[in-house]
Amino acid sequence: MEKHIFEKNISCKKLPCSDSFDRCFHSSTLYKHYLITYAGLPKRAPITVNDIKILNLKTYSFEEFNFEGPEPIPRTGHSACLFDSNKILIFGGSEFVKLLNDPFIITIEETSPLTLKYEKVQTHGGGNFKRTGHSANIYNNKMYIFGGIYVFHPQETSNELWSLDLDTFIWEKCETTGNQPEARMNHIATLYNDKLYIFGGISESLAAFTNCYTLSFENMEWKEFKIQGAPLLQLAETSSFVIGEDLYIINGYFRFQLEKNVIQIFNLPTNTLYHSEFQGEYVPVVAGTTTAYEDRIILWGGLKNPQEALYNLFSLQFHRISSFSLNLLT
Repeated sequence: MEKHIFEKNISCKKLPCSDSFDRCFHSSTLYKHYLITYAGLPKRAPITVNDIKILNLKTYSFEEFNFEGPEPIPRTGHSACLFDSNKILIFGGSEFVKLLNDPFIITIEETSPLTLKYEKVQTHGGGNFKRTGHSANIYNNKMYIFGGIYVFHPQETSNELWSLDLDTFIWEKCETTGNQPEARMNHIATLYNDKLYIFGGISESLAAFTNCYTLSFENMEWKEFKIQGAPLLQLAETSSFVIGEDLYIINGYFRFQLEKNVIQIFNLPTNTLYHSEFQGEYVPVVAGTTTAYEDRIILWGGLKNPQEALYNLFSLQFHRISSFSLNLLT
């Protein structure tokens, strides 16, 4: 068993909250000190919802707000990206078996209380482009969509990369070279140093992937890479976030069993993965969200089991100590 030294100890605590609502397969977007949660599935309810909740991370209370515009279609499995500092671009998702293609923007205005303005986006090109279970990242004023489900019954997943220009709102299928990832959904996609990193996910037959890829935006070339150190657990429907040079991957399914309080820590410059467990009262979930805020990570909602969504709010904090040994599994 090889030992590696990590500089942070990780603890978790349940946070007090002024209200509660259970949710999974939703989106959470950080705007200043507000966490804006949209849509998803409520507890044990066979319906999707379209409500919005705003959590003040300074007070852990839900805020009142004004909403202008028509109500969007309820959905789950969508993406939400912040751009232009105060705009959230919502794309895709599904209303159960109905795939959606109605991108819209929520603009946040600093009034008292906050005002959210809904604006439907008229896109061009791309035909009837629909996705759910995809990933979305914004790079150089374009939103890049990778993977996801594009057909229900029978379910089919994609390995195509599409971009949406945020000035012209024109869809374009990206021409790429190299070793392209297999079609997948519910994967992790993150940006680092002008590259898009793809981790894990599952196929349309629910086979889990442990391979990893990068796409260079400089030459649009895919490359598969090998992880050093610990093996990548077969995780899907995880939560992830980047702090500095490290990607943190929390929870999800491991061989379709919930993995208890596991954090996978991937150092992006060295392609080295560590496994760690954090201490505290957190209940492991899938299909929740994580958001980095100041010195903590906010974990919100998710599925405790196939029938039970959670309303709990948790905080992960990193405590610097002189040394903290992590076991590398080889």
